Amino acid sequence: TEGMTCCCIVPIKCGITTIGVFTFILAAVGISAQFFLILNDQVKWWFCTVNLVLLIPQFYAATLFVLWFGKDNVANRGALGCGCIMVIVSQSLLAAWAIIYFIWIHTGDTVYYGWGTTEEGYVKYQKKYYLFRELAWAVIVITLYSYFICICGRYATALKKALTDEQKKEYKAEKEWKKKAEEAL
Repeated sequence: TEGMTCCCIVPIKCGITTIGVFTFILAAVGISAQFFLILNDQVKWWFCTVNLVLLIPQFYAATLFVLWFGKDNVANRGALGCGCIMVIVSQSLLAAWAIIYFIWIHTGDTVYYGWGTTEEGYVKYQKKYYLFRELAWAVIVITLYSYFICICGRYATALKKALTDEQKKEYKAEKEWKKKAEEAL
């Protein structure tokens, strides 16, 4: 990875590490926020449950980055791009679910964010502002991770080496041997 950079100035391995830490923090904050939102008396409990299900791809993405932290090899590097795609999918689904819930299911023009039984523990948002805030966050995360997919792809190909003719022959022979062994079973 000598000479490879992320964002034109940061060494690529440092950039990938930063992406991994950001993914882990994003998953941890997203999951813990849902558990606190379950304590909200103004939002139905199943809204948070659906959000937790929609956060599973993001949690899996954080797991892929943690695996890469443990061992940097071709397989783990290749999975990093998939992890970025999973974050995009998760954030897109969360934004769509927020739109569905707060436009068609949630009653009232005010969204109370917080927890507790009295209104003192809540922050009041107009429904339109709250949806704008959620969608803006989703757009920012999706845009960043779209760029991160490119970085992870470049990083994944950096470890791959071109095989010599002899190594190609050995690989082909091994592949044929495995095929014959599979047929024999």
